[in-house]
Amino acid sequence: MLIWDVAHEVASRIVYLDPATGLAWLYSVHGNGWPYPIPQEILLDAIQGPEGDFRVCRDDPLRRTFFDASPRDHAILTATDRRHIELWELIKPLVTGDNARALLTKATRAPLISARLEEVKCTRPTIVSTVRRWWARGMTYQAIRPDLHKCGGPGKTRTATIHKLGRPCSTEPGTGVLISDEVRRWLHIAADYYFHTKCTRQKALEHIIDDYIAEDSVDAMGRPDVSIDSSLVPTLRQFDHFVRTFYSYPRRYRGVHGERAWNLQGRPTLGDAKGDVQGPGDRYYIDATVANVYLRSQLDRTRIVGRPVIYLVVDAYSDMIVGIYVGFEGPSWIGAMMALVNVVTPKVEFCRQFGIDISSDEWPCHHLGHVLQGDSGELKYKLVGENIERCLGMEIDNTPVGRPDLQAPVERRFGTVPATFREFTPGYVEPDFGERGAKDYRVDARLTLREFTAILLYAVLDHNYRPVESKPIPPEMITAGMIGSPLDFWEYGIANGSGELTLASIDEVALNVLCTGRAQVTRKGIRFEGEHYTCTTADREDWFAEARRCSWPVLVSYDPRDLGTFYLRDPKLQGGYEICHVINPNSDRVGTSLVEVRELNRERKATLAATAHDRLRRRIKHRRAVAAIERQAKAKTEAVLDPKLSKNEQVSSIKNNRAEEKNAQRERESFLFRLDPSQRPDDESGLTDATEAMTRFEQDALATLQDHHDRRNRQGQDD
Repeated sequence: MLIWDVAHEVASRIVYLDPATGLAWLYSVHGNGWPYPIPQEILLDAIQGPEGDFRVCRDDPLRRTFFDASPRDHAILTATDRRHIELWELIKPLVTGDNARALLTKATRAPLISARLEEVKCTRPTIVSTVRRWWARGMTYQAIRPDLHKCGGPGKTRTATIHKLGRPCSTEPGTGVLISDEVRRWLHIAADYYFHTKCTRQKALEHIIDDYIAEDSVDAMGRPDVSIDSSLVPTLRQFDHFVRTFYSYPRRYRGVHGERAWNLQGRPTLGDAKGDVQGPGDRYYIDATVANVYLRSQLDRTRIVGRPVIYLVVDAYSDMIVGIYVGFEGPSWIGAMMALVNVVTPKVEFCRQFGIDISSDEWPCHHLGHVLQGDSGELKYKLVGENIERCLGMEIDNTPVGRPDLQAPVERRFGTVPATFREFTPGYVEPDFGERGAKDYRVDARLTLREFTAILLYAVLDHNYRPVESKPIPPEMITAGMIGSPLDFWEYGIANGSGELTLASIDEVALNVLCTGRAQVTRKGIRFEGEHYTCTTADREDWFAEARRCSWPVLVSYDPRDLGTFYLRDPKLQGGYEICHVINPNSDRVGTSLVEVRELNRERKATLAATAHDRLRRRIKHRRAVAAIERQAKAKTEAVLDPKLSKNEQVSSIKNNRAEEKNAQRERESFLFRLDPSQRPDDESGLTDATEAMTRFEQDALATLQDHHDRRNRQGQDD
């Protein structure tokens, strides 16, 4: 017991109560003396009295009552543990048994300590200081544990003045480099350079040696050289010690491997991914992976079509797989869209499509969840996410890029589910794929997509019945005879946590997970991605006629895999949507994906850009040719025009001139065919060639026009 002496303002500990003499021995815990006696009655009155000289200390900061944390294996004992054991063996005979009473009085204490000194190899001050620590700290085994954790000034930087701190150099000459404030500044620069450039530690050390220690010099031949004072060069070991001392482990890991590697592999894994869920449906995880299986074409089994993509939707509370999609759509929103539709699809009908008959209690999952969590690859579409949150009531939660650990429940399923069908699946890709001498698993492919999906469904059903080893089972489930499978957790969680889950139709979910966009109602139709569409409502209400006056936008949902149709979204419509189809019956939009359409548009723009210079050159060339024709025509016309003619005289005979020009053009454009060889005259000088005849005709026509023009000019002059 620790008591406070009010009169002397010191703390004392009762170290012994002697029933034979009625004395209580006290020891001043902050002094260097020995215990002193006081009658127990006086001590009791002083403690219990309202104005006594002693007060009981309820909090004893010096008493060490914690358990013995020293390891029993001497091979792994620390220096503190070994010293602790030595001190206990040293004073154990003195503080136990009858010697505990003899150690209190001076007459018996001196012979007792002297006898102990003859038995052990130590000094009298060692025994005395250990015994006093025993009394001061509560007289337990832990009371004499050395305070080595207080030695050396922990947290304080030591600066060497004469000799290098730490172990001396064993292979390098000299006594070592003294770590001063200037050297520490250099080492800080080297550490920052090491973390920033991801170079080796030796390169980082050479960086500061080059900048701060090395000096330019010349050798004996007068050539440029470098001199380095070895007494200023820190060693690689000193640099390593400096980095470990002044840079924490997280800082070193981030500096070497980066923030992404730290979040994925280095950070502490505290908490539980399922800690914020109360039952099934509270949180769904969605993710995709490329299956390690090569498949063959459903149309032609001789063709290998590659590896499919598997999408899984997993319930966080029960680990139940509530949705699945297998296809060749890469990890994207299209695959996630199909998996979300499968979430609300009754699994009995879904499995029956692949020839698997199950009951509703074997896979009772066709409900919406409250939160849908995925990575930024699947759930990055803003408008689609708004539809899911607003219309379906599911909150979208995106994890940061490069953090698959936050998707652990679904990521782990990609390891457990394939383990079920791995040995039965031909074409399964083993880890040695691609290595030299390894088997080419692609040629072993035998399954089609439909057959592989059926195998995967059996694996999912097996997973839903398999106990979850790492999940604690509530006592109520054990009492009910449940084994802790995902099905058991699903049923138990609905009954005791979530309650009835949200139901939704397949059409409702499908419409809200489709990609959303804007279309424009124009006079030519509903324009979307460069093509025009129509629908029943637009035809009935004469939208396109009204659009000649003013166009307007409309909200649409579309499947990016096929732009032949899309869905017009309007709460005024029956069901909230209406199907729109392409107006042009010859359009190639049917069966064309959004990617293909945009790729064609990009190719068209690229082609136009590539030929723009040539088209500009041609336009300039034609423009110059037209200008030359205009100049020639103007010059010829000005040469024959009479400036004395009035405007009325020039336009008065346009009608007659047009008739004459038309007749001449008719004669000039009439067809002249080559004569049959049997009817050709013997005289070769006749009209035997149509081209030659045409030439003479043109000459005669031009001569006639010229005579007519001259006659008109003479008539005008006579007038």
